[in-house]
Amino acid sequence: MLKGSLGQISIVEVIRLLSSSNQTGQLHLMNMTDAVATGGCYFQMGKWVHASMGRFSGLDAIKEICRMSEGSFAFETGVASPEQTLAQYPTATLVEMVREQVEEFQALRRAAPDGQDLPRYIPGKAVEGLEATPEELSMLLQCNGEKTVLEIAGQTGIAAADLRRILGKFHFLGLVEIIPGVKTSPSPAPAASAAPVEVEEPAPGPKPVRYWRGKPVYE
Repeated sequence: MLKGSLGQISIVEVIRLLSSSNQTGQLHLMNMTDAVATGGCYFQMGKWVHASMGRFSGLDAIKEICRMSEGSFAFETGVASPEQTLAQYPTATLVEMVREQVEEFQALRRAAPDGQDLPRYIPGKAVEGLEATPEELSMLLQCNGEKTVLEIAGQTGIAAADLRRILGKFHFLGLVEIIPGVKTSPSPAPAASAAPVEVEEPAPGPKPVRYWRGKPVYE
């Protein structure tokens, strides 16, 4: 059975391999925390005919699959597809779409700020085709360059991971600039107190000698 880690090989390369070798079966996809498959791709003689991921299927499932940067995969040969949600699209076109979306999601992850960074909204910036919910847009109003990502998350009640993802999208689109925050580091351990130094008393030397009329006189 063909299987491996998505951290070592891209989902794009896996799909290309199955397609170019005219495979028939199901590609199981597992997240890091899931013991069972959370999604799958079905192939018939190398043609990609169906995709599923949770409650999504078809093109919507492909978008969710492209978000997976970690996890594992396993290909099971001979499994028939229960649906044909992708059969009308050329497999080469689907593979190219996956490649573009994977690169976009990777760029978004790189653009995501750290918890101690300070995001600042850049007013007047217009971005065509911006896809954002009202809740996501409201996060822009919190980005004044004075509050860290963790502080905004605490004030708005949104999970820090979700906020980083949202701000990463706005940063990628040029709506937000990221001011590097001060990274806290553990305080250095106090230096050990120096041990007391014992000073040895000098050994007694010879008694001083005085001379009287050319003869030594000891005290």
